[in-house]
Amino acid sequence: MRKKDPQLIDLPALRSALVQAFELEPKKVRQSWLFSSFGRGKPSVEIPRAGFQETSDIDSETGIANNLLPYVEEMLRLLPEYYRAVHTGNTEKLKAIFDKGFPVNFINPVTQLTALLSLAGSHGKKGIKVLLEMDSVDYLIRDREGRLASEMAIMYSNDVDMAIILMEKEDAQGEREGIKVTRRPNK
Repeated sequence: MRKKDPQLIDLPALRSALVQAFELEPKKVRQSWLFSSFGRGKPSVEIPRAGFQETSDIDSETGIANNLLPYVEEMLRLLPEYYRAVHTGNTEKLKAIFDKGFPVNFINPVTQLTALLSLAGSHGKKGIKVLLEMDSVDYLIRDREGRLASEMAIMYSNDVDMAIILMEKEDAQGEREGIKVTRRPNK
């Protein structure tokens, strides 16, 4: 019997993480949701809108806004494919998943890692190149230990070239947002 992936068991946490990711990048998600391959140019369900929700607009079982629920359920169906693509660094699958509207900055509620952090820490150079092409990647998200993707690239992948590219992206985003980017000293 196949063992269940612990990253797919906690549905409330996964739903919450997907809603949070949607709220961080709603414009990107709405565009890809509208023009995704599964929607064939037309939304297959109502395009979710973020914002204040009346209590009657909230699903009593999940606690998610009714107009956001179809999006969250579709993204839950993509999760196993997303985890496999990130784990293997499969660039075609990764592109296809993000084209379907999966949030680029999704933070796994179990590992607290984004695709960028996972790929940076696992020799995922080709997968990172896919992410570098995307405008909505947040390079300043840190793992639970407070490390940036550039630090993961150095510590676990020993990839100085990729770390330098990621540092430049992190510094540029920090400058645009008025945030001083700090890194942890290597031990």
